[in-house]
Formats: sequence, structure tokens, C-alpha cells
Amino acid sequence: MGLRDPFSSISHLLTAIWALYVTVLMLRQSHRNSMKRFSTFVYGLSMVCLYSASGLFHALPISQEAHPLAFRFFQRLDMSAIYILIAGTNTPIIVMLLRGFPLRASICIMWMLAFSAVLVLWILEKPPHYVIVIISLSMGWIGILPMVYYYRAVGSWAMNYVWVGGILYSLGATCELTEWPENMYIPFRFGSHEVFHVFSSAGSFAFYFFISRHVIPYSGPDHLEVPPEARSDSTSPV
Repeated sequence: MGLRDPFSSISHLLTAIWALYVTVLMLRQSHRNSMKRFSTFVYGLSMVCLYSASGLFHALPISQEAHPLAFRFFQRLDMSAIYILIAGTNTPIIVMLLRGFPLRASICIMWMLAFSAVLVLWILEKPPHYVIVIISLSMGWIGILPMVYYYRAVGSWAMNYVWVGGILYSLGATCELTEWPENMYIPFRFGSHEVFHVFSSAGSFAFYFFISRHVIPYSGPDHLEVPPEARSDSTSPV
């Protein structure tokens, strides 16, 4: 087929097409609210960018030995998009489910980490691969810090999507770190990295269902307002 890594490239290019399609659906779903629409656009764009960059990087017939500059450029592009996806996925969740200080703090921390990680990635000549995986995994789990607010907003059933997505991403990262399973050829190569790609796409599916079914439809910020018992008695009817 002429692809350097057929399974990884095709699987993520197909996921990129899916991401573009569902982004259009989510934008239509959130068209009545400009903030929802913008945060949804950021999320959808981050998905399209990651899976397009990943699919392209694994498709190009280049090698680290024969084409070091081109290989390193597209590899950095691929890895940078991972951080952007993590921050992008958290953006609509934070913007739509949080209010006040929790919103400002969470969105600032998430994007500062993402941009810092991207900057380090392009400055360092060759950061260890395990560091890249651990940072991306840590960023994803940092997103659950405001979990109590999310539970109050959408309920425990909806939050199952978040746990499923987080576990899928974590399983993929674990396979990548431990290099399990070993490469098989059936007839293309299929090993730990290909398994990582499968879990990455599956994790994105889980978060899409969470955001489209529970986050975008959410419209009540009352869970972040002052609790009833703490409100002034002056608000009570005379």
C-alpha cells in the first residue's frame, strides 16, 4: 500500500474523518449558545488535528535514519497534537459544567500545561518517549480534579463515559509504555503501538458520547451557586 504503518495510519485517518463529521453535528447541536459553540469547536478541531497529524505521520514513507529532519518534524507534530487534544477535550466540559473560579482555574491550568508541554517538545532535541506518554496521561487525569462539580451537574450515570474514556486512554498508554503485545504481522505489523491507536480512538468515542449527550445539553449552573442553606434569609419570601 506504500504506507509506513498501514494499520496506525488508516485507523487514525478514519477517526479523523469521523471527528470532522461529529464536530459538525456538535456545532449544530450547540448553535444557540456562542460559548458552547466556541468550546465545542475547540474540542472538535483538536480531535481532527490529532487524528489527521497521526494518520499522516504514520502514512508517510519516511524513516528516522533516512529522513531525520522530516521524521522528527512530523513526529513532533503528532505528539504536540496529543496535548492539544487533551486540553481540547476538557475545554467544553470545563466551560459548560463549571462556573466562576473553578472554571477559570481549570481552563488556565489545562491550557498552560498543554502549551508548556508542546514548547518543551519542540525545544528539547529528543525527549524520552516515556516522558511524553506520562505527561499526556497525567494531563488527562488532572482533568478529573473538578469531578465533584461534574457529578453534581450531570449525575453519576453520565460520568461513566468519563471513566470509560479515561480507562481506555490509560490502557492504551500502558501498552505503549510496556511495549505489550509484541509485534505480529497479519500481514501488516500489529503490536503495542497499534493497540495504543485502537484505545486512543475508543477513548475519543467515549468522550464524544459524554460531551454530545450530557455536556452540550446541560444548561443549569445552579450546582455552582451558593448552596440553599448558605443563602441569606432575605431571599426567602416574606
